[in-house]
Amino acid sequence: MKQRLRSLFEILTVGFPFCAFKVLTGHFLLDVPGFAIAGAFLLALGIVDIGINFTNFVGVALGRETRLLGICAIHQAVLAFRPRRAAWSEVASSADALLSFGIVAYMLLSRSLSHLSELQLYVWTLSTVLNVLGAGLGRVVQSVRELHAGKTA
Repeated sequence: MKQRLRSLFEILTVGFPFCAFKVLTGHFLLDVPGFAIAGAFLLALGIVDIGINFTNFVGVALGRETRLLGICAIHQAVLAFRPRRAAWSEVASSADALLSFGIVAYMLLSRSLSHLSELQLYVWTLSTVLNVLGAGLGRVVQSVRELHAGKTA
């Protein structure tokens, strides 16, 4: 049960926000001269990731103990070529996180958020809040878990 709740929490606070960052930035880049291909790639990647996260969320919510698919398209591709290799799985997850954080950094530094529609900006802001608070809450839960396990002094 704890693993199921952790999976649902991660999908809501990491998976879906990362999807939103990709889709919204991809959509924005479609209209930026010289960036249409990057925009189309991010948009497609984000849409695939939405499908993966939705499938995983429904599966776990309906009682599966583990996710049906990888955590994102990058992770799923690595699992297809390097099954049962934990280190490669971690590399894929880390690459997706770097991509998503790079997208956020780009949108902030280029001041491109002002070009999003009101609805898009709301989705972006909600995704950012979920992602940041999810990371903070995840750290607190992990710290408390370690305290109970006697791992800290």
